[in-house]
Amino acid sequence: MVILIVDDDNNIRKAVSRVCEHEGFEVVLAEDANQAIKILQQNQVDILMTDNDMPGQKGVELIRTVQPQLPKLKIILMSGNCPDRIPYGVVFLSKPFNADDIINTIKETQ
Repeated sequence: MVILIVDDDNNIRKAVSRVCEHEGFEVVLAEDANQAIKILQQNQVDILMTDNDMPGQKGVELIRTVQPQLPKLKIILMSGNCPDRIPYGVVFLSKPFNADDIINTIKETQ
């Protein structure tokens, strides 16, 4: 299973990546929505984990862009602030979180 982790904070990308890799997932990293869209166009991804509060396009906007094109893509939205409207089918992961929170949220999407 391939997980795309999108976050403008390099430390969070690395931390989430380590947890996912430890659990046996293949991980691809992106620092913003534009990079994530390119990766999604060129790679098979099973789960998208995206931060919401990023410079430029927000995570919710990224989700609204890719969800119609990839309806089977499982999506986790990570944020310290819950947006007013979370797109249908998206699982919310509240920051700060720990390794167990990450693993349990991934399991929830499956």
